[in-house]
Amino acid sequence: MKTITGSVAAARSIADHIDATSGRAVVLIDGGSGSGKTTLAGRLTELCPTAQVVHGDDLYPGWARLSAVWDLSELTVKNRYQRWDWHQGCFAEEVTLDAHRPVVIEGCGVLTVLNAKQATMTVWCSCPYKARRDRALGRDEYFVDSWAMWAIQERLHQVRHDPEHLADVVVDLTEPQRRPAVITRQRVVTRRTT
Repeated sequence: MKTITGSVAAARSIADHIDATSGRAVVLIDGGSGSGKTTLAGRLTELCPTAQVVHGDDLYPGWARLSAVWDLSELTVKNRYQRWDWHQGCFAEEVTLDAHRPVVIEGCGVLTVLNAKQATMTVWCSCPYKARRDRALGRDEYFVDSWAMWAIQERLHQVRHDPEHLADVVVDLTEPQRRPAVITRQRVVTRRTT
């Protein structure tokens, strides 16, 4: 098991893995809510624009079903999944993946023994509970009411599947990393008011 600090270095390492994989790369990124999985996946797609990212949030059928991602064989073998619509509270359209492009699946609960067998690389995002909680609740006001129930399911997943020890790479995301500033030229238009 390899440990990497920060999402930038981790994204580079995963991108190198994807580039070096003969055949299709399948990367699983797991960790608790607010640990930095989505940020890591976003940085990775900047380096590997051909990678298809599947978010756990599109796979969980509601707050009480984190376990729905413990077996992703439908997705990884058949290259399709039914997206969950959180606003309607039901499954929406079927999403089809390109079987020839790399796929990155990020979400709480995705790293299990069964799923790891279908992956070319497994990643665990490590971050202290308080920092994760503050991040998660700070970005999603609707999560506040469901945090306790979700945290219990995350803990059950960790006890049952021991995802950190299934990981090829553990990424320490304790400190949030800021994106480098991108300087662009902008045309400023000043309007005169009378």
